[in-house]
Amino acid sequence: MRRVVHFILGLVALLPATAATASIGLRCVDAMPLRNRVTLAAGASVALELQPAAGTPALLRIDEQGRDLEWRWLGDEAFQSIAARPPRLGLLALALDGTRTLQLKAVGGNVSATAAVQLDCAPDAAAVALPACVAAANAAGSASPAMASSLLCRALATHARAYAASRDNKPEDSAPLYREAAELWRRLQDGPRQAAALLGLGEQSMRRAKYREALRVSQQSRELALASSSGYYLARAGGQICLALQYLGRIDQAWRCMQELPALYQSLGETNEAANAWYLIAAFAAENGKQREVASALRAVDAIDPARLSPLVRGRLFYLRARLSTEAGQIDDAVAALRQAIAVFDQVSDKRWQGNAYLRAAELYFQMGSLDEASDFVASAIRRLTEAQARDRLGIAYLLQARLADARGEVDLRQSALAESQRLLTKAERPLAEIEAAAFASTVDLRPAAQSLLDERLRQHGSVPAYLRQMLDLAAAQRALAQQDWTATEQALARLPAQGMGVAAQLQRDRLRASLLVATQRAPQALALLDNAVAELRQIATASRAPALRQIAARRLLDLRRAWVDAYAALPPAQRPAPAALWQMLQSTQSAPLLRGTGTTGQANEDAVLQADRALAAELLPDSEQPPAELLAQKALLTLYASGANQPPPLQAAVIDLAQAQATLADGELLLAVALGSQQAIALSISRGQVASHELAATAQIRSSLTALQASIGDPHTPLNRIERDAATFSQAFLPSQLPRPASRLLLMADESLAAIPLAALRWPGDDFFLVEQAASSFLSSAAGRSGLAEPERIRVLTASLGEAARKELPMLAGAEQEPRLLQLSLPPALSPRFSEAPLDRHSLRQALDGAGQWVHIAAHGTLRSGRQGYSGLWFGAAPEFIGWIDLVGRPLQAELLVLNACELGGSSGSSASFAAALSSAGLAHVVAGLWKVSDGAGALWVPVFYSELARAPAAGPAVALRAAQLRLMQSRLFRHPFYWASMIHLQH
Repeated sequence: MRRVVHFILGLVALLPATAATASIGLRCVDAMPLRNRVTLAAGASVALELQPAAGTPALLRIDEQGRDLEWRWLGDEAFQSIAARPPRLGLLALALDGTRTLQLKAVGGNVSATAAVQLDCAPDAAAVALPACVAAANAAGSASPAMASSLLCRALATHARAYAASRDNKPEDSAPLYREAAELWRRLQDGPRQAAALLGLGEQSMRRAKYREALRVSQQSRELALASSSGYYLARAGGQICLALQYLGRIDQAWRCMQELPALYQSLGETNEAANAWYLIAAFAAENGKQREVASALRAVDAIDPARLSPLVRGRLFYLRARLSTEAGQIDDAVAALRQAIAVFDQVSDKRWQGNAYLRAAELYFQMGSLDEASDFVASAIRRLTEAQARDRLGIAYLLQARLADARGEVDLRQSALAESQRLLTKAERPLAEIEAAAFASTVDLRPAAQSLLDERLRQHGSVPAYLRQMLDLAAAQRALAQQDWTATEQALARLPAQGMGVAAQLQRDRLRASLLVATQRAPQALALLDNAVAELRQIATASRAPALRQIAARRLLDLRRAWVDAYAALPPAQRPAPAALWQMLQSTQSAPLLRGTGTTGQANEDAVLQADRALAAELLPDSEQPPAELLAQKALLTLYASGANQPPPLQAAVIDLAQAQATLADGELLLAVALGSQQAIALSISRGQVASHELAATAQIRSSLTALQASIGDPHTPLNRIERDAATFSQAFLPSQLPRPASRLLLMADESLAAIPLAALRWPGDDFFLVEQAASSFLSSAAGRSGLAEPERIRVLTASLGEAARKELPMLAGAEQEPRLLQLSLPPALSPRFSEAPLDRHSLRQALDGAGQWVHIAAHGTLRSGRQGYSGLWFGAAPEFIGWIDLVGRPLQAELLVLNACELGGSSGSSASFAAALSSAGLAHVVAGLWKVSDGAGALWVPVFYSELARAPAAGPAVALRAAQLRLMQSRLFRHPFYWASMIHLQH
């Protein structure tokens, strides 16, 4: 006869702490079952003294009853967990062939835990097989149910395989296995484990975006958990019901549903799950504009020991804080939280949450106007997410890609991405996301069908949360404005709240209202509105402690500048603001001056700087055999930006009024400040004796003619007459026809969205020769500064020495090795003692740029990746190594002159700063650099002329010396083509 001893252990924190271990004896004496309940103090354990009958093997089975347990044999050092599949309902089966003592304890917490214990004194064949089938089921879910020796083994194996498929992000495989496991547990009349299997099925339905099915199955799981008094699965099923309700757009129900969950989890000792419930409450509250509830939920999470949270929950909390900080315009906090979230999700390899975090990064960059970085993160999210695993998130990713394409003017990509987004979201049962996609479609497609689709979606769903209501009102205002329905535009804008909007939504609202004011003959009000918006956005940007991040955060200032120019141009000339107002706007909407550092050299982020430069090097010169990890450089840059949060506050750039700007100009110098509107461009010309405003050509004409000039002049094989024609076409669009010709120098404060203007090759209105033939030219990064130089304290020449590995990737610069000698020979004898040369490396460059009154010349390879912040720098060393400008701008740059005889370091790509422009804006008085690839041979000709002229008359300044060098190239036989001399530019701070 089979003899079985049964009892229930209840582990409850009731006894004094001195009762560290309670002992219970289990002896195979007769067939009478033994049931018992033991209470233990917190941190205590129970010792099971197991004594099978002499010579007869026995089987011990322990079932978890809603709390994770650990066990060890007496004498062992470490406890082992009971492999829990399902969680909190694990099963331990051990064969006994002699007397032993087993210690059992609950994992964490100080609330009750129970365990069902069975000692089978005469096990049958099925019982004997139980340890093997439990071990097989727990071995990565590899057990085959067909090989199971009993119904219980089949259930365990099937449940384990379902979990393994879920862990591997295969919901299509996992779902039928969970359904089969639920049926097997039903046949075994095991209600708690059946509830767990149904919960797993519901989770897979959520992943496949089948939210109605998830809701139905989760409700079944909750009913079973309630009937079997399984508190853990009652709470888990309740939480999943709340999520399904949220995704189905039933926000109010989801909100009420979630309120009871944190307390329920806490009562069960499930601290991690309680924190996750608080996260969900905060996320729900944020979407509904309940800021007080958001703060309350986050305070509750902050009160929990972070060590008790799982990586996934910590990552979700970082993700939420990144979202909230982004909406509040707290850029440093947003970047820091986002980088931590990405690091956590990368660590746990959760592709769905990795995709979520990448989309959050894309939203952050998009809101700051960094379209290239945003596009990189969106593309990575799309590659990471699959329709089978995350159909809804993939649909949201394509919607963001459509919005980015629209901002770029890429109509075909916008349409294809939008169509894919709408297909996925419709299939995914995400009504709120469908409405969001339809709202965006209504702004880019003004046909009635697009609006009808949005109206139909709204009728089907009814009420929407606060964030979506704002989005719909902004879309309605944008569509009405495009249709010139001023009344409807006014009504839509009036529905928006005066307070509580995110920064991006507030910026969009202000731009739409300014456009409405201009369209309805109220341009002065539009200008006042935009002045306030500029001040607010600049305050947000300047709050960042990382120079590069400040400049990124200020990129949207260009959008406000365009709107301001539109309002200005809409006024009759007699009603336009005075030139001082235009000058103030031009200064306040420049982002480059925000690159100026703190004036101190901090070491806190040195590791982050080195990691960023190494990551950039890996992307810019990838190894074909071992390509860099996806988003390697972007993640490293986020880490670098986040590391700057503890740096001192930035030095505030002085605001120079118009009279002061005039006073800095010498006789014969002309300052031209250019700003682009969405349609029209304007300029302000300033000399010592005169200030005037001018209307330029259409913005589109300026951009297209500059692109044509860049293409022709950047190729040494382009015929000269074509370059002359392209230069004349651009100059006619860009330079005011009434502009007085500068006698000595043109200084250009160009719109930052215009990249790489070859100033020396411009043609003054009415002239048939290049500007360099008459005057010097400079780009101005700040309105203050002096044109000339004092005699240098030191003249340092840094030359890049590349090893064999580097030379495989970068061509040799034979002329660079001769430059130190050529430069030294061009100096007068009095300056020769101040000359020194050294190999280019990180230390020598920093030391040279930090030295007050120094002239620094660099001969090296340079590089620029268009559009992305920080992808511009120098190569040196055997590897080769890369040093970008982000490494340098936070330092106290004091050198008087920097000459970069390296490719592309003067050119920028619109809103991203070039190496030369970044260092000029950060504090270097004068920088000379090339807009495109430089000629090694041409350098041997212009470098000696430049330094000879500069040493002869330093007070005349580098711009005059550079003009002399350019004229020498023009007069040569080999380098007279504009490709060789028009590339070189001078930047003055």
